[in-house]
Amino acid sequence: MRVKSTMNNVSEHYESTTTRRYWRRTHTPKGWWPYGFLLLLGLLLLWLIGALVFIPAIERQIENDVRERLANYEVVSVEVAGEDVRAVVRAPEAERDGIEGIIGATRCSTWAGPLVCPWHVDLELALPADLPAQPAEPIPAARLHDFQFVRVGDDITLTGEVPSAEVRGALAAAAAERFAVVDDQMSVSDELSDARDSAAAATALGLLADVERGEASWRDGALSLSALVTADAEVGVRDAFAAMPNGVDTGALTLNVATEVNVCNEAFAQALASASIRFRSGSAQIDPVSDGLLDDLAGIAKQCPGRLIIDGHTDSQGAAEFNQALSEDRANAVRGALMTRGLAPSSLVARGFGESQPIATNDTPEGRAQNRRITIEAARGATDAGEE
Repeated sequence: MRVKSTMNNVSEHYESTTTRRYWRRTHTPKGWWPYGFLLLLGLLLLWLIGALVFIPAIERQIENDVRERLANYEVVSVEVAGEDVRAVVRAPEAERDGIEGIIGATRCSTWAGPLVCPWHVDLELALPADLPAQPAEPIPAARLHDFQFVRVGDDITLTGEVPSAEVRGALAAAAAERFAVVDDQMSVSDELSDARDSAAAATALGLLADVERGEASWRDGALSLSALVTADAEVGVRDAFAAMPNGVDTGALTLNVATEVNVCNEAFAQALASASIRFRSGSAQIDPVSDGLLDDLAGIAKQCPGRLIIDGHTDSQGAAEFNQALSEDRANAVRGALMTRGLAPSSLVARGFGESQPIATNDTPEGRAQNRRITIEAARGATDAGEE
């Protein structure tokens, strides 16, 4: 009996121990369970956003860029699947490498910045059945188009080249917004234009709008300005010239500060009172003895705003018709002499009055000598019939 009791106690002991161990195992806490599920759910959500939103957007961007890059070809279709691009283009076999290179260099915007996206390019070349396989004409390279804009008073003259009639019209319209009269002498090249041309043209118009008269020229990628400015405008023009757009180099800058009109006219009157421009008798040929005087007059003229009016007068000796023609020829001879000394043709106006405006009697040699004269005056916005 004692042995049996002992065995029963041992059995109960093992049963109790086993129950406690099982209880611990089945109730062990698993704290990772909900957090791990949320992490997997977040990753799945990010994948769905990328697959449904970002990837299609990038594929559309690649497709559009490929079509733009192949604008010189007839593109039948473009399909983008991830990093693979399949395109069907009508072009000869000789163009295959070039087209594949164009497609393969397509870039797209990513979180890491612009990257080259296509990893694999599947290009199919198609040609119309009725056309033989011929190489495409080479795409002409863009080039700079030189120009020169000249302002005199409220008028501007446009010379040089533009790539197309549309650009010419747009440039003339832009000039008309700033100047009263636009003399458009631009020629059309029908060639591709460098992007810097339009930036230089806009800058040139802006600079000339702030000067009294001047010339802006675009040559070999550099914009130069030679102009007459008022004292108030000088600093602004210098600052604007220094702030060129990207790609437009600064060329030579020559600014003269304008003298007031009345001061200019006074200077002309004093110079011509102390000496007169001499001509051969009955001729419009200037005597070389007047070269020094013409140099002085040109120096004064370069500091004067607006147009310069050159008037020719004669005495009453001879026929009135001959005197009228002689006065016009002499005024034009002086105009030409000032042009050779650096004055712009558009800034000089020559007129002749013959014997109609005497300042002294024609009855004495002294009086006739005074009536045979050339006068020069600065006048803004002159629109005389003798203007060229």
